[in-house]
Amino acid sequence: MCSLYSTDYLIVYEIGMKKQFTAAFLIVMAVCILVSADNLYLSMAQTVSESTLKPEDNSAIVPNLLWNFTLPQYTVPYYKGGVEYRDPAFASPTVVDGIVYISCSGGPNQGLYALDAANGTRIWNYSYVDMDAVAVPTVINEVVYVNARDDLYAFDAHTGEKLWQRTFFDIPYSYPAVSNGILYIGSGDGVVYALNASSGQTIWDNVVGIPSAGSGQFYGVFSAPTVANGTVYIGSQNTKLYAFDALFGGEKWSYKTGYMIVGAPTVVNEIVYFGSTDGNVYSLNSTNGAKLWSFTTFQSENNINMVVASPAVVNGIVYVGSQGNIFYALNSTTGTEIWNYPTGNDLSSSAVVVNDAVYFVSQDSHVYALNATTGDAIWTYTNDGIYQSSPAVANGVLYTGSHSGSVYAVGELSTSPQVSPVVFEIIGIGFAAFIVTVLSVVIIVWKKSQDNGTNTAFSFR
Repeated sequence: MCSLYSTDYLIVYEIGMKKQFTAAFLIVMAVCILVSADNLYLSMAQTVSESTLKPEDNSAIVPNLLWNFTLPQYTVPYYKGGVEYRDPAFASPTVVDGIVYISCSGGPNQGLYALDAANGTRIWNYSYVDMDAVAVPTVINEVVYVNARDDLYAFDAHTGEKLWQRTFFDIPYSYPAVSNGILYIGSGDGVVYALNASSGQTIWDNVVGIPSAGSGQFYGVFSAPTVANGTVYIGSQNTKLYAFDALFGGEKWSYKTGYMIVGAPTVVNEIVYFGSTDGNVYSLNSTNGAKLWSFTTFQSENNINMVVASPAVVNGIVYVGSQGNIFYALNSTTGTEIWNYPTGNDLSSSAVVVNDAVYFVSQDSHVYALNATTGDAIWTYTNDGIYQSSPAVANGVLYTGSHSGSVYAVGELSTSPQVSPVVFEIIGIGFAAFIVTVLSVVIIVWKKSQDNGTNTAFSFR
């Protein structure tokens, strides 16, 4: 006689319950995995659509494009007939009090622009007529000083009102330095000027250009000046770096390199650091011009290693790139190489160091963020433009101009490289699936008990 409580029945019943338990669990897990996969796909699609940025693997920080300001292409006559389309070229920006000041060259929209640093909205602009505008604006005491080919301007920083204008012979590349009410700048005919910053009137000038043999042309001063400790330091295409008395203009010393100097020198702790187109980075005593060390950069496949960027010197390290496509970190005391980072093209612009990260751009269409101590990549930002603009960083945002007609504002997003949020999502879904499965089995067993009588015994083993 078979009893409801017999061992055989309980065994058969338990096997059936295990099958029902397994089936219920697999069904619930399948549904949860499908939902999780769908959410993961949507999350990845959203991340890709928000930005074309390319973070390095295992990076805890990724860049994020906040805004870009773009000017339209313009046309020029093509020598074979028709027209050629070109992009305006933006120079290096200066960011002060929430405003991005940047020059643009090429086409009917060339000029100086003041943009809202938060969203890229144009606040004001001043248009130049037939003037290249590739110099970096200098902003001090709510006045913007900027040069464009033959003219030097002073504008009200908030309204764009022109305060004064001064015409020189060819000053497209050297940009102004202002100290104690005096503006310093170099010109294409080899003259270094000191001007009254309020009026533009000459205080002193010093001719350093040397005529090339038989041509009647001068070696220009395309380097920007640096003022420190009552001295103006500036390079020249005549291969020399000069030190002038800032107040009276008298020459203190000069140092001859192997070729032209076009980048601005950097002065830190009474030492002058600068690069030369002879491929070397130099360190000189700022008081007497005595050489402390030099470092020769690597030549590219085209035998090019000119150093035209201005060095950044922070925490005992000199950061500078060369047209040999390599970015360097050098010991500021000895000049020995600490690390280097190869890129895909020329490095003609200067770097900026913020919070143990060094930022720079390359003509390979990349903006780079590296760990300043180790040289490891933090992230890169890529687009189809060519960068020759030195970046500026303010309030955690990097600003740079490109030769593709755009100004970019790039922020950073923090992520967790250790544990992906998706892991926590899957763990949560698995736990929910377990609870649902247990409840489902309890309901099934309860229903069985109702079908077979109220005293049905069951157990889990």
